[in-house]
Amino acid sequence: MAQDREAWQEFARLQRQYRTEQGLSQERLADKVAYSESAVGHVERLMRKPTEHYTREIEKALGLNGQLMELVPLIHGTMGPKWFREWPRVEALAHTIRTWEPMLIPGLLPELAQFSAHLQRCGSA
Repeated sequence: MAQDREAWQEFARLQRQYRTEQGLSQERLADKVAYSESAVGHVERLMRKPTEHYTREIEKALGLNGQLMELVPLIHGTMGPKWFREWPRVEALAHTIRTWEPMLIPGLLPELAQFSAHLQRCGSA
């Protein structure tokens, strides 16, 4: 937990440093990417975690070569329970996603309604 917070803080510090070194305000940086000024500010103030897409756009606008992107997996690496952590990467690469609901039985509710009606007609309910 502490490692992802430290990586996030480092990301925000580096983004601010690279932005100011190029003489850009948050507003001017936002104009160069597909994000709002508030989104840029939220990342720098640790109010919003940077996504991969956001980071790619920021790096392109600032002329960087992976300095920020290398921190993204550390920032998001410990999301959710241990068994779930690999799935966002798997889903990002997936062509098709299929789901299975073991507790859902198609047609069960109409059958229950018919069964309930039958019980009421028999006077057992």
